[in-house]
Amino acid sequence: MDERDRRAMKAVIAVFLLIVILLAILTPSVRQQMENLLENPSIREYPVSADFTLERTITISGSLNDWIIDFPEPESISDTAGNYVQEIKSINYNPQPTSTETRYGTPWLTWQGGPLSGTTTITVIYKVYSKTMVWDVTSKDSGRVSDIPQDLKNKYLGDEWKIRPSDPQIKALSKQIVGNDPNPNVYDATKAIYDWMLDNLTYKTGSSGEPQDCVETLKNRYGDCDDQSILFASLARAAGIPAWLKFGALYDSMAGHWGGHGWLLFYMPLNAGNSGTVAVDVVNKEYLVRDCFRFSEWESDGNGTHLKDYYYTFNAHLSGATQPQFSDSYDSISLQESPEKVRVYGEHSTPGFDISPFVISVMASISLMAVIKRRRR
Repeated sequence: MDERDRRAMKAVIAVFLLIVILLAILTPSVRQQMENLLENPSIREYPVSADFTLERTITISGSLNDWIIDFPEPESISDTAGNYVQEIKSINYNPQPTSTETRYGTPWLTWQGGPLSGTTTITVIYKVYSKTMVWDVTSKDSGRVSDIPQDLKNKYLGDEWKIRPSDPQIKALSKQIVGNDPNPNVYDATKAIYDWMLDNLTYKTGSSGEPQDCVETLKNRYGDCDDQSILFASLARAAGIPAWLKFGALYDSMAGHWGGHGWLLFYMPLNAGNSGTVAVDVVNKEYLVRDCFRFSEWESDGNGTHLKDYYYTFNAHLSGATQPQFSDSYDSISLQESPEKVRVYGEHSTPGFDISPFVISVMASISLMAVIKRRRR
C-alpha cells in the first residue's frame, strides 16, 4: 500500500468515525437544542412524557438579624380532558417549612429564622410526571378576541407590575404588528407577535434578580426568558388578548442541567370548541408547544403585587454592612423519557426536512470528496 492509499484509508476511517459520533450524539433531545441554534430549524422531536426527580437547593449566608424564605408549592395540572399535564408525585422538604398558608389561591410555604452568622440551606426534592402538549391550531381554527371569555379579559388585560399594555410605545407597536382590526384573529395576532419578537430580540440574561420592564426590553432589544415573556404579554394584552406568565424550571438537554425559567400562557378560542389555555416559549422558539422537559411551579393571577412577591423569595434584615449571599438552583437526580415521541414542525422549518440525515450526508459528502481528490493526486 503506497502513501496515497494509506491517506485515503485514513480519510475513509475518519468519515466512518464521524458518522458514528453524529449518530450517537444526535438523540432527539440533543437535536432539539441544536435546532434552536439554527436560523431555520427543522422538525423537532420530543418525548411524549418524562418522569424526573429534581433537587432544589436554596442557600443563604451572611450575618443576619432575621430572614424569611417563601415560595409556592407546585400543584398537579390537568388538561381539559382530565389527563395530567403535570403530576406532582411527591415533595420532600429538609427542613420542614416553618408555616404553610394559602396565598393567591395556591399553597405557599415559609421558612424563617432568627440571627444567622454563617450559612443555612433548604433542600426540596420533587418527583414529577410531565407531558408534552402540542396544540395543532391554524388561523382557520382560531376564533377572535370577541370570543374570549370576559372574566379572563377582566383578569389579564390590565397593567401588572412590569407588564404594561397601557404604555403608548407598547400600544403603538402592538397595533403595528397585529394591524388595525379591533377584533383580530387570536392565532394570527399572537403568531405575528411571536414572529416579530424572534426577528427583533436577542436572548441575554440580566444581572439583576428583578426582570426588565416591557418598555426597557423593547428599548434594549434583548432580554432573558422572563423579560421576553413580559414583553409578549404586554403586546398581546394591548391587542385585547389575555396573556400571563408561567414560572418553574426547564431542562437544558444540551448542557444536561435544569434552570429556573419563565414562559407564557394565553387563551385560544377555537371555532369548533375545545377552546382553552395554550403555551408559548419565545426564547426556546416554541409556539403552541409545552414540552415535557419543564416543571411548572406557579402562574401569575393578574395582580402585580402578587407577581412581584413571587420574585422576592428571600427577605432579611442585616446585622452588618455586608450583603448576604443567596442562591436558588436545581439539580437533576433522575430523568426518564418515554420511548414514544412527538414530532413537531418548527415555526421556521421546511416541512419534511430532518436535520440529522442532512448533517450526516453533508459531512460525509465533504469528506468523501476530499478522499477522491487525494486519490487523484
